[in-house]
Amino acid sequence: KHTEHMDLMWTERYEKILPKLNRTDLRAATHLLTGHCHLNYHMKKLGKVNTTTCEACKLEDETVKHVLTDCPALWRLRQETFDRLGLSMYEIRHHQPLRKTISFYKKAMAILHPPETTP
Repeated sequence: KHTEHMDLMWTERYEKILPKLNRTDLRAATHLLTGHCHLNYHMKKLGKVNTTTCEACKLEDETVKHVLTDCPALWRLRQETFDRLGLSMYEIRHHQPLRKTISFYKKAMAILHPPETTP
């Protein structure tokens, strides 16, 4: 499943971009490219959560693909970030700047899994 995910996201143009990213963005890019991230699909495999279901929409597995392209709860953020809806993984991989995709992912993660606040 992870190599399939890499095939969906990886493109050679990232080879020049990745070394230029700051540490936080590089971590986000690694999450996007490998699927090893704090989304429920992966966290369930690690035994950290009880469900793979998306926290926002409760309709599908919470995967990178779902967050980037399908989650109806993130449509507004997707529209604001990419200036359009209905993007496929292919379009994101080949036609969207990686920094824009990283920005979307980080904002989506703050919505899906907000940092815990202590009183």
